Amino acid sequence: MNVNFIHNSAFAKALPQGYLETARYLADWHEYNVFSDPQLDGIGNIAGQTILPSIIDGFNSILNDTDPVKFVYLAISYKPFLSLFSMTKVTEASPELAAIVNYAAVLALEVRQPASGEPVLRFNFMNGTGTDFKRYHILGSTSDVLVSEFMSQLQPAEIESINQWCSVCINTQDRGCGALSVAVAESRPTISPVSAGFLGAGLMLAVALAMFAVLFFLGCLTVGHKRKRSTKTSIASSEA
Repeated sequence: MNVNFIHNSAFAKALPQGYLETARYLADWHEYNVFSDPQLDGIGNIAGQTILPSIIDGFNSILNDTDPVKFVYLAISYKPFLSLFSMTKVTEASPELAAIVNYAAVLALEVRQPASGEPVLRFNFMNGTGTDFKRYHILGSTSDVLVSEFMSQLQPAEIESINQWCSVCINTQDRGCGALSVAVAESRPTISPVSAGFLGAGLMLAVALAMFAVLFFLGCLTVGHKRKRSTKTSIASSEA
């Protein structure tokens, strides 16, 4: 509806007043609640957790005096925006950010070196073209936060590999997870036909011995030679 409203003038004229605003409100509520989570490492924050390693690697490069990289650019969809807003708790102070970002939205995480002390991080967001960057406070702070604090709080929740992503999402089919599942299955140890034969024979013998033991205990089976009881016959002579 939003795309057609922007690019299709006939659709825009025919759309009843208030429909687009209502649809956008519902979509914002739905998407933010899908791609956010009260727990830092909760499944709702999966989009932010997967982009986090690239962000932290960028910080490490910027903070390294011997590394020439001082600017890192990442192109993302609206989903990591929502998860990052949730993970940094920026929506607690600015609830208007709990919504799908506009086209060409930009989040600038600015690493700054104060006159003294550790490097700090400034959270700047511009919600699409036609607006300016606005500074927001994150992690419950009322000013810039230490880069080290940002990393220590968020880094434990990052997802660094496809294997980890597949495990967290319980996915065995999509985005390479199927190939990983097959590789794991093929790497499991198997038993050769000969070994399987010996194993089966051993199990049969164990079961047979167990059955004999039960029968012997119940008195239904005796082991060894049993002597035959002898009888004496007395012939009494009778007098005529």
